[in-house]
Amino acid sequence: MLIWQKTEDATKRHPRDYPELWLPDFMEKFKPKKEAEAEAHDLDEIKAILSRPRQNVTVKPNEQES
Repeated sequence: MLIWQKTEDATKRHPRDYPELWLPDFMEKFKPKKEAEAEAHDLDEIKAILSRPRQNVTVKPNEQES
């Protein structure tokens, strides 16, 4: 990756041919998944969620030490 960053392709505004990400074997389980796990909502669902009444949250000050 570091060598690629110094190439002419990497310095372009929209670079191409990114090098493949290499991870050691012990890091494979932390590799990001390419598939989206979340399902997208349509605009009406988002508006309905945002129009729900909100609760005020108050933070209590820490009790004074005696």
